[in-house]
Amino acid sequence: MDQEFTFIKRAEINPDRQGTISVKHVLIDSTGPHPFSTFVRLEIARNGSDGGYYLFHVCADGSGTDTWHATLEEALDQAEAEFGVTTEEWQDIA
Repeated sequence: MDQEFTFIKRAEINPDRQGTISVKHVLIDSTGPHPFSTFVRLEIARNGSDGGYYLFHVCADGSGTDTWHATLEEALDQAEAEFGVTTEEWQDIA
């Protein structure tokens, strides 16, 4: 399945804003499950093939994860609930 992402928004995350709700992001690799390193940035991308929005969680070491949302508003709400990122903190990148 081809994914065509158009990145539209970016927000920096302060180190003291790591997970304000009960969401645990876990990286599973060859050494087993472990937490991601500190997230430093969020990016929102529109997906051309499914019409949804992906909220990318980016770590300083380049690793990361994402969540899918049906609307941009849902992605923004998730970022605010999880990391306290307000609407004013987002930068348009598209």
